Amino acid sequence: MARDISRTGSAEDRRPGVWKLQPTYAAAAAGMMALWLLGCGSSSSKTPGTGGAGATASGGSAGSGVVGSGGSGAGGSGGGAGKSGADASVASGGAGGSSTSAACGAAGQPCCAGNVCESNGCCIPITPDGGRFATQTCVAVGQACTGTGLSGTCSANGSCGSCGGIGQPCCGGAADGGGFGGGAATCTASGAVCSNNTCVACGGSGQACCGGAAASQCQTNLVCAASGDAGPGGARACTACGGSGQICCANNSCNTGTCSNPGGGAAATCDTSCGGKGQACCGTGNTCQSGLGCLGRVDGGAGSCQACGGNGQPCCPGNGFGGATCSTGFACTGGNVCAACGGSGQACCAGGAGATQCTTTGESCMVSAAGNVCGACGGSGQSCCGAGAGAGGGTCTATGTVCTGRNAGQGTPGTCSACGGDGQPCCAGGGAGATQCTVTGQSCVLAASGNVCGTCGGSGQSCCGTGAGTCSSSGNVCTGRNAGQSTPGTCSACGGSGEPCCTATGGPAVDGGVSACTGSLGCVLNSAGNECSTCGGAGESCCGTGGNGTCSTGLTCSGRNRGASTPGACGQPAIDGGGAPDAPLGSG
Repeated sequence: MARDISRTGSAEDRRPGVWKLQPTYAAAAAGMMALWLLGCGSSSSKTPGTGGAGATASGGSAGSGVVGSGGSGAGGSGGGAGKSGADASVASGGAGGSSTSAACGAAGQPCCAGNVCESNGCCIPITPDGGRFATQTCVAVGQACTGTGLSGTCSANGSCGSCGGIGQPCCGGAADGGGFGGGAATCTASGAVCSNNTCVACGGSGQACCGGAAASQCQTNLVCAASGDAGPGGARACTACGGSGQICCANNSCNTGTCSNPGGGAAATCDTSCGGKGQACCGTGNTCQSGLGCLGRVDGGAGSCQACGGNGQPCCPGNGFGGATCSTGFACTGGNVCAACGGSGQACCAGGAGATQCTTTGESCMVSAAGNVCGACGGSGQSCCGAGAGAGGGTCTATGTVCTGRNAGQGTPGTCSACGGDGQPCCAGGGAGATQCTVTGQSCVLAASGNVCGTCGGSGQSCCGTGAGTCSSSGNVCTGRNAGQSTPGTCSACGGSGEPCCTATGGPAVDGGVSACTGSLGCVLNSAGNECSTCGGAGESCCGTGGNGTCSTGLTCSGRNRGASTPGACGQPAIDGGGAPDAPLGSG
């Protein structure tokens, strides 16, 4: 019977000393223990079995087909198996039908779990042509052991030559004089594992855990755990699981009671005193049985297990990786109660990757003061679609509209309004976050009520754009702009005496590459904004907005402070060469 072995991924499964058996299919056969001890069964038929009837307390009867098949859920027509007939790691038997497990155990096929092969065949590592890694493969009795690093013939006791059988030295170990498969010591007999360079039986109660291509394995109703719950450092063995007081089986499952993790590194066990409806929540994980949630916890108290997740029931508590949840078709509302979701006017259902979903065609999830709801949205005059935060979180589907007046934090969805016309909101588009207007000669302009389309850029008009602000009229520059306060600024004349410095390029380096002023005027620092003025002569302001400022030949700039927009004054240098140096940028 093939089984996948892995350390389970849940928080409670990752406890010290416990490895768990992951079922690849549910098999409910009363005779499965015998099949395990004999290898993978002794049937020579290659026809899949029909399975047992299931739905009985003792499970379905064993099938007559390929190794490990038969029983409900493994290729027959049986229904749910009784707990005593099912794998201890599964709460109930699987439904009948075709098995999806990979074939194993026959000669030439991969070895079954626990390195098991049919009819006591040998399980040896064989590297396929062109392959890099060896695969544990079954070889029939009497055939040559031609695997990686092996020789001899497979005998009835599962050995290859003088190694690999139970009680014999491990193949590839020091006593065998070599190694294969990366130097690992290995056993070739069915149901055997290498221990202290000797092959011993594995997988049964109290026996060593079987190894192989997957992690450690045990037979039905057993789990691989540290002996005596000694923790990860202790020797592991196959131990009974699932019963009251026993270690939990795979997926934290129990045949009796609820899996409870006491914490402190101890193994989780099946507890009948907690986890059921009305009982205290179990262990450090506050776990409950399926369909129940741990409710009523106050100040770290245990709480009790109660029904949750259904219509009108409390929302089930999150598992540490997400918020409160409800059953499919219901959503957790503001009152922490599960209600129907997805329909028109109903709460939005949870979707993948945090998305929300609505079931009515043409409707989407949108912001509402009472919580996100499903409804018609996106058309002209309708609410903006989407539950995202921020002004950009809402969307419109109608061409020529944009979302306005949105405040998701206050539950206001906003309205899809006409855009692009004179005085209308700017339409989104243009790439790289640009905005668009449809009237020729108009651009998007900052406004306190929201950016709008309008005439801009001419002398005396508002500055264009939602970024730095631009003017289209020659000899003008944008002044008084404060984008953070949605003040667009005004395009004002520049370059003349007392006027703002222009932003034309090509000027002297002292002005940072800007020809800012007309005639002999220069751009000088000013606390109200750099302006054009006569400069550089004795008693005049120092010229330029960069560096230390400049003066006419023979004069020096003193008292300059760029950080405070103080231009400094030009004067004769001190005769002794002294005098206060120019204050550096940013100093007072």
